Amino acid sequence: MTYHLIENKGIAPESLKTTSLQTTLDDFHFEFLNATKVLINHKPIAKKTLKSILFSKYGASLATSVWARQKALGIQQNYSRHQNIVAEGRDTGTIVFPQAKLKFFFVADLDTRVHRVALQLQEPLNKVKQNLIKRDQQDTQRDIAPLAKAADAIEIDTTHLTIQETVDQLYQHYESSRKN
Repeated sequence: MTYHLIENKGIAPESLKTTSLQTTLDDFHFEFLNATKVLINHKPIAKKTLKSILFSKYGASLATSVWARQKALGIQQNYSRHQNIVAEGRDTGTIVFPQAKLKFFFVADLDTRVHRVALQLQEPLNKVKQNLIKRDQQDTQRDIAPLAKAADAIEIDTTHLTIQETVDQLYQHYESSRKN
């Protein structure tokens, strides 16, 4: 939604909180294309673009809008009605899919997260660190759907894990849940 409002509607990022979102998002259409691209109003967009510092920063502002949250919630839940999905997000286990059979809550120390995000986005460390600190604060303290671990989520500290080690842990928990 943040991408759509900034890129397609020409809304200045700083104005997202004060813009009337209901009419502005009436024509918003979102669809998953594949593992690396999504469609926004039928235009393919790389997921990497959506994870950029700009959209992450202003996405946190948009997340405080009741109307935008409801629109996003409807899209996410509707998509899951048609197929099994793996979803990630800061309120996925508590708000979006509270009935999910298997939930994970990933943590890592700040420095590790900063290095990973900087590498992924090709952004300077100091810029990433400032953004992560601000985003964490905004997301944990917002009134609407705050970042929180679901009571039944399995916490995995990935600070010292490789991607493969993390995937191995997820798979072990998945296999264990299938047996129960």
